[in-house]
Formats: sequence, C-alpha cells, structure tokens
Amino acid sequence: MTTASIQSVRRRGLLLALLLICLCPRPRPSAPAALAQSGCAAPASAPDATPAALSPSGTIGLSYVASLGGDTAAAASVGGGQRLLFSRGADLGDLRTSTSDLQRLHTDERIQDIAAGAAALYLAIGQGGLLIASPDAAQRLGALRTPGLAAAVAIDGGRAYLAAAGPGGGLQVVDVADSAAPQLLGAAPTYGSAEDVAVAGGLAYVAEGLGGGVEIFDVANPRAPALRGALITPGAARGVAVDGDRAYLAAGPCGLQVVDVSDPAAPRMLGAVATGGEAQAVRIAGGRAYVAAGDAGLLVFALGGTAPQPVAARSFGPLAPIGDVDLDGGVAALAAGPSGALLVDIGDPALPTVAAAPTLGGVRAARAAAAEIYLALGAGGLAVTRAALDDPLIPSPRSIAGTALGLALGPAAGGKTTIYTAGGSAGLGVAQAASGGTPTPLRTISLPGSIGAILLDGDQAYAAAGGAGVHTLSLTDPLSPTLQATLDTPGAALDLARAGGLLYVADRAGLQVIDPATQRIIGEYTAPAGAFVQGVAVAGGRAYLADRAGLIVLDVGDPTNPAPLTVIDGFSAYAVAIQGTTLFVAAGKDGALAFDLGDPAAPRLAGRYDTPGLAQGVAPDGATLLVADGDGGLLRLRVIALSYQVRLPLIAR
Repeated sequence: MTTASIQSVRRRGLLLALLLICLCPRPRPSAPAALAQSGCAAPASAPDATPAALSPSGTIGLSYVASLGGDTAAAASVGGGQRLLFSRGADLGDLRTSTSDLQRLHTDERIQDIAAGAAALYLAIGQGGLLIASPDAAQRLGALRTPGLAAAVAIDGGRAYLAAAGPGGGLQVVDVADSAAPQLLGAAPTYGSAEDVAVAGGLAYVAEGLGGGVEIFDVANPRAPALRGALITPGAARGVAVDGDRAYLAAGPCGLQVVDVSDPAAPRMLGAVATGGEAQAVRIAGGRAYVAAGDAGLLVFALGGTAPQPVAARSFGPLAPIGDVDLDGGVAALAAGPSGALLVDIGDPALPTVAAAPTLGGVRAARAAAAEIYLALGAGGLAVTRAALDDPLIPSPRSIAGTALGLALGPAAGGKTTIYTAGGSAGLGVAQAASGGTPTPLRTISLPGSIGAILLDGDQAYAAAGGAGVHTLSLTDPLSPTLQATLDTPGAALDLARAGGLLYVADRAGLQVIDPATQRIIGEYTAPAGAFVQGVAVAGGRAYLADRAGLIVLDVGDPTNPAPLTVIDGFSAYAVAIQGTTLFVAAGKDGALAFDLGDPAAPRLAGRYDTPGLAQGVAPDGATLLVADGDGGLLRLRVIALSYQVRLPLIAR
C-alpha cells in the first residue's frame, strides 16, 4: 500500500471516529450492584422539552405591573441574620429583620437559587440564566443567558458556577469579576439534569437531579472543565455539599447520603440516613449537616462517621415544606414554599423561629372587585388583599383556612362582599369580607362530587362537581345556598359558562350544553381521544375550550349541534376568559396568551407574557389582566393595544 493510500485510510478512519463521537453521547456511569438492588432505585431522567407550534404576529402587549405571592424556592441570610433574602416567584425579596423594611427586585423569571457574594447577589433564574444584582438588592447589575435552565449557583473567587438542568445544561463556569458584563468561560455536559453545585479545592461537585448521583469536575482550567469521576446513587440527587473528603447528597426519598471523595476519580458510597421527608437541600457547618427535608422540616445531623447521627429536627407544618437551606453564622435561612422564608436560630437545638416573610404560593384563581383582590389558594384556603399590588412587597393578605380551588363573588351588601369558594370534596364554602377586613367563614354546604368551579347567575348558582356533574343551587338567601337539582354529565364537569340562557360545561372529554330550565342536555361535542377539556368561555356564537392539547373553537350558533371550527395547538390551555374582542388563555408553562377575536372563528394569537410559574387562571380587569400562576403567585399584567405588529415566537420551556 502506498503512503498516499495509508494517509487516505487514516483520514477516513479519523472522520469515522469523529462521527461516532458526535453521534454517541458520553455513557452514563453504571450504578454499583448493591445500589441497584436498593429500595431507592434511581428514576429515569426528565424528558426533553418540546417546542410549541405557534409563531404569530402580535398586536396586544402584555407587560408586568405587579405581583403577589409566589412559591419561595430559595433563601439566603446576610450579616448573621440581619437580612433575609428570599425568592417569591420572579421577585427577589430583601427583609431587614431589625426594622421589617422590605425591598423588591423583579426578574421576569422564577428565581431558583440565591448566592450572596461580597460585592453582589447572584441569582439562578431558569431559562434566564444568571442575574447579578447590587448588594442591597435595589437594581440589576448584569445578566448572562446560559444554555439550559439555571437551577443553582455557587460563588468561588471571581467566578460563578451554575448547575443548569434540561437540554443544553450541565456545569457552566462564568467570569463575574465585572458584574455588569459576566462572561461564560466554559461548560461541561452532565449525564443527568444538574440541580445543584458545590465548589471546593479546585473541584466542582454537581448533583444530578432525577438521575441520582454526583459528578466531579476539575475546574483548574475554567474554559474546559474536565470530568474527574462520577457515582450514581439511589434516589434523586437534589442538593450537594462538601466537607473535607466527604460529599453529602440530599437524595429526595432516599434521605441524606454520604460519599467518599478522597479519590475524586473513584468516589464511593459510604452510607445514608433517612430524613422522614424528601431531602431537597443540604448545607454543612461546624461538623453538622443541615437538611431541608420537605414536610419533615429542617433536620440536623452530626457528622464524622459513615452514618450521620440525628441531633435535632423541626417541622413547620404541611403547608411549609422546607425546600432550601442557607447557613450564615448562627442562623439558617429556609425556603418554605407557599409559607415563605423563615430565619431560625441554629445555635439552639430546639430551632426557634426568629423571623419570617410570609408569602402566597399555589394561586389557583383570582377575582377583583372594588379595591380588593380575592384569591383561591387550593389547600391554602381563601385570601383577600388590596388591589394596589405594587405598593409593598407583601401586602399582608388576610386569609382563612380551608380548600379553595375556585371562587365567585356575590354582590356587595351592607358594606360586605359575599364570597363563594369551590372546596373540592368539602363542598361549597360561603364567606363574607368587609373592605379592608379579614374574611369571615359562614358555612360550608356539603355536595356530591368534587366542586372545582362556581358560576353565579342572578338568584342561582351553578357548581361544576367533577364526576357528579352540575349542581344548581338557589341563592334566594345568598348566605345559605340550597341545592335545587343535579344533572349528571357524561364526563367530569370542570368549568362553566353562561350565554343565551344556556349553560356550557367543560366536561373533560368535550362540551355539554344544558338548558337550566328543563335540566336537560340539549347539545354536546366530544373532543378527539385523549382530550382533557378543563375550561370554557362563550361569546358571539362561538365556544372556546381550554384543552391540555391547546384551544378548541366551536360554532355554537345552533347550541343543539356544536360544530368544531379549528384547533390551535402547541400549548396546554388551563383556563379561558373573554373581554371585548380579546380571548385570554392561561397556558401553563407557556404563560398568559392573548388572542384577537376579530374573526371569532379563527382566533389570532396577538400577545404573550411568559409567567414565572404555571399559569392556571386568567381574570380580565379593565386595562389589566390577573393571572393565577400557581407557584408563581398572582401577577397583574397591563393590556395594551399595539399600533404595529411584532413576531411572537411561542416556545415551550
């Protein structure tokens, strides 16, 4: 064979090898046999996000005005408890504990993690990447959009280390020496969906989320992080902390795990201890590990042996699951989900609470009336707050316990508003609230089924009761509704609308049209197999159905024969509402959508706002729109008619 032939063969072999490297991802490390047989098997990693199908032109502007509540996912303390930093949906809250002064910084993305540096605050904000704020949390200094969904941030020297979940994520190293212009230095993919990162001794330890385990990277060269070793462990690795030659993993249902990392190239499992609740985060100080353990609260373990020894535990109740912990001197800052952020004294084994910043998560529905906003908070009950959301950071909502999946407002009488709440299996709740006052529960009416939505019409109320169908109640005495009739629908009644004297029911598998006078179903539409119709709005002879697969438009000019006109897919619709010629859609992870109904048979997507949580309810209120955003809280958006068209790409996160 000639020299030229040999070189040709080598070139072809090199090209083939490069092609195989590109096509075949780095293999996932194998779990030790002993761990694979454990009761805490590692679940499959999360699937990739799927792009949505719409790319419309927009003539309706949706812009942020103010927000209330939001699940608290991260917390940090500064100055030994002098300041409590916490995420509140897309807001960064800064509470001065000595004066109760509050500062707010809005980010547009749900804040996943907070790191307080000497010269700045560093926020991991999902698809927004890294946001750098001034030390007083008053203004943005810089930002860097990075691949994937930034889930955690750690600061070491002049660099920030991000754990980014989802496609394109992994470990990312950012130069933050210039806070106004952060620069991505290098990145490395991870086998799992990275959820946390800790840096020690020139190494970065990445917790691999649902995939379980830890990967160890050498970051001596920040432009090319190099994998040194990896270990798959049972459970879901939610958090990681390092102390000497041990790494500690918050392993979800598998508790707190101890990994020997004395040889980074060959980490090995030493032991584990149960935490009662699901371990979400772990931090270490003074030879102790502090674990955020969900419903079990905050747990403290003494370290030293292969199995950490319990020292203290404090639960804050089922409505305050502890999801994050940060240590600062003698205090710990805790993120307690819908109950906000807590500051506790960790010098006392009893862990007394010394400060709190209550908030609201799990917002399911919202209604505005006069100067008040009424909120259904699911298991968190009913809350009322002033409508001027943008005044303080936390407008001190007044709330009552119970279950509120939806709500309806009766007319005000005697200076009080009557509030009806959909209480699920508990039935229909009745409460009253004076302007500026705390709601007073009056009674709960037990009804068959699970009440999820309420519609008022004069002296009657209609309740969507899931598998039990639709209840009709008399409001002759508004404070004591009485059941008149029940109509069992074919599916599960989830939402209601009234038009032309008829009742339109989102019945999971489609639409039912009911004549309330005769209590008969006079028309119906069955959606394609697999549909989950959960919302309905009717106007101009058209019915608009919110389906998990998109928006379904029906011609109901003849209500006895609803006819499909079009389906707009590419997103999940949770709820719909109409104001004038605009249809608003709560579209889950795709936020709030505004459709122009200039042609009622063919709605045109004309506006969008990407909310930080999961948009589940919309309520037009004049020139603004209230969005119930689940863990993102309540948002008020300004609705503006634009005189020009812009392109609005809609991509699922």
